[in-house]
Amino acid sequence: MKKVLALVLAVIMVCTMAMAVTIGGTVVVSPETTPTGYEGMTLTTVAPGSSILFTVGDLFGDNFAKNSKNEFVPASNKVTVTYSKGAELVASQGWAKDDHGTYFYVITLKDSTATKDGKLDFAIEKIVAKATGFVANEYKPASGKKYLVMDKQSLTLDVGYNAKDVVITADGLFEIGDNYEAGTIYTVKKGTDAEGKDVTTGKVSAADVATGFKKLDLVVTAGSTYMVKAAPSAADVQKVLDDNKIAAENVKARYVPIGASNVQMDAVVEGATAAYNVYTIDANGKVAKVTAVLDDGVLTFKTATAAVVVINGTLPVASTTTEPGTTTNPGTGANDVVGVAAALAVVALVSGAAISLKK
Repeated sequence: MKKVLALVLAVIMVCTMAMAVTIGGTVVVSPETTPTGYEGMTLTTVAPGSSILFTVGDLFGDNFAKNSKNEFVPASNKVTVTYSKGAELVASQGWAKDDHGTYFYVITLKDSTATKDGKLDFAIEKIVAKATGFVANEYKPASGKKYLVMDKQSLTLDVGYNAKDVVITADGLFEIGDNYEAGTIYTVKKGTDAEGKDVTTGKVSAADVATGFKKLDLVVTAGSTYMVKAAPSAADVQKVLDDNKIAAENVKARYVPIGASNVQMDAVVEGATAAYNVYTIDANGKVAKVTAVLDDGVLTFKTATAAVVVINGTLPVASTTTEPGTTTNPGTGANDVVGVAAALAVVALVSGAAISLKK
């Protein structure tokens, strides 16, 4: 287990804006829910978008193909993985190199809005590692089983996020501080007021002198869902502003939430001019412009909850303009398919985790 944690920490060091999630709390599947061939397995829960990492030693030991400079050659070290369940969940697999030149064989799962349910979603049945010039290493399950165990860890996963309900309070408030847990999909439920009537909209205000907003309501509606995503810190937001030479006096309003999700923000800034622009900044420092309406010195806009700044000036954007909207469907923010070359860059993001498997 110490080796597992060591590798996870090593991955953190080479991943910009990365955060590791320790995988634990394994659940042994009961006989009533265990498919034939999976008896006795341990089911580990991971978030969609997680990656499984194998070192060269995990798969080849010391017998792997090298070039004349004694360097590892990915093309000469072939890995074939057979899945007994969940092959459709794999976004990418292949060799990827970290910033230190170390190779890992990475299997990255697709991101999705699935929630964990204690059921088997994914299992690796067999791995064949064949290096040029060497006899293949074949890792197979025990007799009669359909899943592989390496270093006492079965490669069987329940893939999904945590799921929780949020009930709007009787006075129409949304307790964002208690319902903003990363890696969780929330379903908003209606509340009931003192007269027994349904309360279907909840909001909490984040407007104050410090933010610079005249109005900044975070709004949810009954029946909607939202998901908390990785968010930048106040220092991260300031770095974007500093890197683009935005003077403090030109930052007219800013809000940095504890996590960014698709809760709707309904905002108003007074004393605005046509030179004011609204931007959101995500956990990777990516900037997107938000469409805002200026009416007689009052600027209004709506956007999904994120770190947001209103500046007297412009920032270079890295995506298309964000239009106002009220959707609160979950958004995980990850690509459906992650290229092998970029796999290590997405390992251990808030919607993912890393598993090191040693022989």
